[in-house]
Amino acid sequence: MTPINAKLLFFALADNLKKFESKYGEVKIPDPPVLLDPSKGFTG
Repeated sequence: MTPINAKLLFFALADNLKKFESKYGEVKIPDPPVLLDPSKGFTG
């Protein structure tokens, strides 16, 4: 992905998130942010 493509993707995601939050409310990030439960790991 080129830098311009990355920037365009960023703007598209930000716009979609703004529209989503205006309709359904703020998407809250937990504190501290947890993206993966280390106790579960990856399965596959």
